[in-house]
Amino acid sequence: MVCLRRFLAFRNGPLRRKAVSVILGLIVVTTLDMLVSDGTFAELFTSGVTISSAQIVKSISVGVYQNRACTKRVLVIDWGLVEPGSTKGVTVFVRNEGNVAVRLSLEAIDWEPSNASDFVRLAWDYNGKVIKPRQVIRVVLALSVSPSMEGISTFSFNIVIVAW
Repeated sequence: MVCLRRFLAFRNGPLRRKAVSVILGLIVVTTLDMLVSDGTFAELFTSGVTISSAQIVKSISVGVYQNRACTKRVLVIDWGLVEPGSTKGVTVFVRNEGNVAVRLSLEAIDWEPSNASDFVRLAWDYNGKVIKPRQVIRVVLALSVSPSMEGISTFSFNIVIVAW
């Protein structure tokens, strides 16, 4: 009987209103937590639009070939026997393999022995003109050995052609 009286007092009294408020508050908090965690809440209270984007990425690249048809890549240049005071030339074909017009620069690096660069010079006949995409140009690389070169019987270096 005591339990029945407590139940009736709770059902009709001020504690009931507090309990209902607490329960409703828990339901609202739980619902909001579920909506926020799966992104639904953001979708309900925000709006947006998706815009597609298409672009071409600038590509700068060159290839160096043995022939004008650009079917045989140059991987190594064998200058053969060079003597002090001599110059040797090798013809190569450079193709702009990027999608923008470029200019070129030439550099010789990684000399072995390192002092070989004091006596050997690499040059070319490229005139600095712009090279269009897919355009092929003929270039002569020239290796000049100083007449004062002494003490070096073999040397090597890497040729770097940079498009910019």
